[in-house]
Amino acid sequence: MERKELEEKLNSIKDDKEFWTMLFEQDTPEKIQAAFSTKGIDLSINEVEQLVAFTADALETTMAS
Repeated sequence: MERKELEEKLNSIKDDKEFWTMLFEQDTPEKIQAAFSTKGIDLSINEVEQLVAFTADALETTMAS
């Protein structure tokens, strides 16, 4: 998936609180991958793991501030 297409799809779900709540309840990269897939966002396991690491780092930085 090209970056522009990914950005468009993410923008289309940015206000979908139900989706984001469900996504954050997932406990494996495979489940996260499957959740994104329901929205037409196809990510590799490596991309999911990078996203999780980035999100965890961002949350940690935010909480430390």
